[in-house]
Amino acid sequence: MQKKFKGYDGICVLPQDKLEIALQKLPIEDVWGVGRRTVPVMQSMGIRTAWDFTQKPAYDVEKRFKVTGLRTWRELRGEPCISIESPAMQKSIAHTRTFTYMTDDKEKLRSYISNYAVAAARKLRDQHSICGMVSTFIATNPHREDLAQYGEMATVRMAFSTADTVAIVKAATEALDKIYRQGYQYKRAGVILNDIATDEHIQLDFFEQNIEEHRKSKALMTAMDELNKKFGMNSVRLASQGYEEEKPDLTNFQPLKNETTNINDIIEVH
Repeated sequence: MQKKFKGYDGICVLPQDKLEIALQKLPIEDVWGVGRRTVPVMQSMGIRTAWDFTQKPAYDVEKRFKVTGLRTWRELRGEPCISIESPAMQKSIAHTRTFTYMTDDKEKLRSYISNYAVAAARKLRDQHSICGMVSTFIATNPHREDLAQYGEMATVRMAFSTADTVAIVKAATEALDKIYRQGYQYKRAGVILNDIATDEHIQLDFFEQNIEEHRKSKALMTAMDELNKKFGMNSVRLASQGYEEEKPDLTNFQPLKNETTNINDIIEVH
């Protein structure tokens, strides 16, 4: 209705006393959820308008049009069938990945961790929340028993709770510095945000950040999110995220052999 009548300007809110008149003027084929194949069946039952449909007994509607039809019937009668409540706020946000190729390069790990922290911070802002703790973990491949094994996690408590990407990335990379050890081939890493609360009330540390700086940070993050939504994810990024896609390390690469189709690859038994 809101689309057909210009006076509604795209939005139609019907009071209960106007509902009957509106449904009587709404053809059944224009009801959302009523398909082309359903219309002839309804018309054969004497249903020409949305109002006619609402006057049918619930039992008959469910028997003929199943659960979906019954839900439409209930909604036309003013009964909400789909919850529009906001999902519960996550109390912990994690962004973790298993690498395609193992690495011992600290700078590469720093780039990975920065990207994971950026993604976690974005999720944090999406639910209008802030965090007070940032944890980073790294681990080797437990299935490679021929390699030295190591795994550790470190947590940085923020001076004040925030959803600022720059602050969260800084904390995540500081945690990486605490746990990184040379001599290991790392296969997995991640960033976890904890101590999450709504962003309605932010307690600022007087010596760390004033209210004006907080407002600037929030405006910057909003602009960054909007640009990334418009032009594509990570169109606007931090330098620590890096700019190159992960490339395979082919140092010890051995191509697969085709023992059944290539004579040069036939297995030799000595």
